[in-house]
Amino acid sequence: MLIAERCPLRDKPKLRPRMMNRNDGDDTLVSAAAFLPLILASPCVSGNDGTFPLDRIRMQKAVFLVTREASGMRRDRKEASLLRQWSDAYVYEPYNWGPYSSRLNDDLGTLQRRGLMILSFAGDARYGRYVLTQSGVGLVERVWHSIGRDTCDLLASVRTWVTSRDFNSLLREVYEEFPEYATKSRWNERR
Repeated sequence: MLIAERCPLRDKPKLRPRMMNRNDGDDTLVSAAAFLPLILASPCVSGNDGTFPLDRIRMQKAVFLVTREASGMRRDRKEASLLRQWSDAYVYEPYNWGPYSSRLNDDLGTLQRRGLMILSFAGDARYGRYVLTQSGVGLVERVWHSIGRDTCDLLASVRTWVTSRDFNSLLREVYEEFPEYATKSRWNERR
């Protein structure tokens, strides 16, 4: 089943998203790049979540994997532009727990300060779980239909993948695929 078919927002009218530049004071708008973590935390891509929450480390790995996978996708010009914005915005470097983008960390903080998402520690979310607020869901509603099905499927599969792995499995598999990001790792559970 395609993600757009199971998304509760798919029947909403299509609206043109308004983007902001980083100095704009309008709290309802975010940069084009910040839509990636916002959409990853949305109900549109959470249908097949695994056992583990979309926490800080899993969000970093999810955005990293989306930007890497997107480069090999066939897509139309409009969709290619969005994927290129995401890839260009989030530059990754080796860090304590693998690939890390300080820009993504900043964008996640901005999304929280603007009241679009929270890091909830309810239930079994020891390290938190990113959850959209009502305002965040409303913003995703306005942009969801402008995203192509291939990208929607990619976002859903990456979220499912990162939330289906425990911490050790997640890092082991990412390091196996991208060993250049293990060089500064504090993880010592390599098996």
